[in-house]
Amino acid sequence: MIAFPPDFSFYIQILSLFVLFAALRELLFRPVMKVLDERAARTTGVRAEAESMNRGSEAAAAEHDRRFDEVRRELSARMDAARGATAKEERIVLDAAQDEAGSYLTARREVMQQEAAQAREELAHEATNIAGLMVERVLGRKAA
Repeated sequence: MIAFPPDFSFYIQILSLFVLFAALRELLFRPVMKVLDERAARTTGVRAEAESMNRGSEAAAAEHDRRFDEVRRELSARMDAARGATAKEERIVLDAAQDEAGSYLTARREVMQQEAAQAREELAHEATNIAGLMVERVLGRKAA
């Protein structure tokens, strides 16, 4: 039972408690708190570094996208210029081919007209000869 005023052992227990608390504080609590503080500092430092790296990567990605768009626009302009040059060259080649085909057709028409005129003359001559032969056969003599 508890007696009032406390005896000498109570004071020894209180003194032992303070000594134990002081010893635990120096040997356990402070080293553990120091380790926890260092861990928190490292974690905060790593987070800050990660955030810095993240901002850096976002800036690099934005720069990459900007360059990519610039290259895409340049290539598009080059392709449009190449298409224009190709279309112009194609038009020149087609016009030359059409001119050549027109010249060839004109020359062939002239040749065919000459051949047709020559064939008509030959047919007219043949028709006269055949008519003379028919008259001879029908009359039985040469026509005058």
